[in-house]
Amino acid sequence: MQTDLSLPQAMLLLSLDTETGKTEGNFRRLAIAGATLAELLLLETIELRCDEGLQVLPRRHYQTLGAFLKKCDAEIGREKTVHSLQDWLIRLTQLEGFIPLLGDELCERGVLSKERAARLNLLKRTAWPTVSDRLEQHLITELSEVLFEQKHPTEPQRLLIALSKSAGVLHHNFPVESLNANGHHIETLVAVQSPDLSPLMQVAKVVRDVIIGASPMGRLTGSLLT
Repeated sequence: MQTDLSLPQAMLLLSLDTETGKTEGNFRRLAIAGATLAELLLLETIELRCDEGLQVLPRRHYQTLGAFLKKCDAEIGREKTVHSLQDWLIRLTQLEGFIPLLGDELCERGVLSKERAARLNLLKRTAWPTVSDRLEQHLITELSEVLFEQKHPTEPQRLLIALSKSAGVLHHNFPVESLNANGHHIETLVAVQSPDLSPLMQVAKVVRDVIIGASPMGRLTGSLLT
């Protein structure tokens, strides 16, 4: 991508309601966790081992990471037992401060602000209203060129489109009419049946499979993936 965003930052922006600044649902958290593992793969702080299913292995590295990626990388690095990619998707979503730490990074960059609001007069939740949409609009423009103008995608762009489709957030960011008109092209972009998938699309496949498995309707029809 040309935008100055990490993959999890980009996925968070795609997962936010532009009016309320709120995220909803565990599926979006899974998509952000998938984007996080993909970013760590790109940075070569982790690797995938495929001999016994997809397992995540930490690597010795000297990367300087931001607070969010550093926390996730450290969580993987300190674990003495090798876990599957699927396990790490779930584990990352359960990390304390998973979304807030990522949101705080974008607040520090002047992209989002942070609000605590009462919900049903009982609970308080954090919302992340947009302060500057420059980076998000650049991201949307890039992905629109891939989705609707059939521009050749990079692997990070394919990943974000696949994760957004699996988490059900594509229609929050792009016109439904255009998505429907380009349905076959989009299905080709996110196809994860090939045996020689790139590491990033292997992540996208596991996220999709976890979401299907987590939803009774998804297990039957896949309807929650659109």
